[in-house]
Amino acid sequence: MSNIIVKDPDFPLRHAQVTELKNTAKIAEMARNADVLVTRNGETVAYLVNPNHYEALIKNWLETKQAITPAFLKTYEQQHGSLERLEEAIATSHRGEFATPEEEAEVFGD
Repeated sequence: MSNIIVKDPDFPLRHAQVTELKNTAKIAEMARNADVLVTRNGETVAYLVNPNHYEALIKNWLETKQAITPAFLKTYEQQHGSLERLEEAIATSHRGEFATPEEEAEVFGD
């Protein structure tokens, strides 16, 4: 699975290489100017959101969610005949109840 980054000139994503994890002060200083921190071996240790960009991230997420929801619901309805089981699953999750693996398979067809 690959990560996709949409880059806008007004929304830069900076990357800092962290080589010494024991040096907390050094990491904090690097984090101040970076959106992503990675270790010496390339493992990502943190994603940081610049406060100036937080609102843009939320707005983009909401727009994306709004754009894909109708297509998801239409496809789900075509595959399962109705949205009734999905609505039941959502209502159950809102009540804090969890589905069994069998119930998940019934709703999502996995």
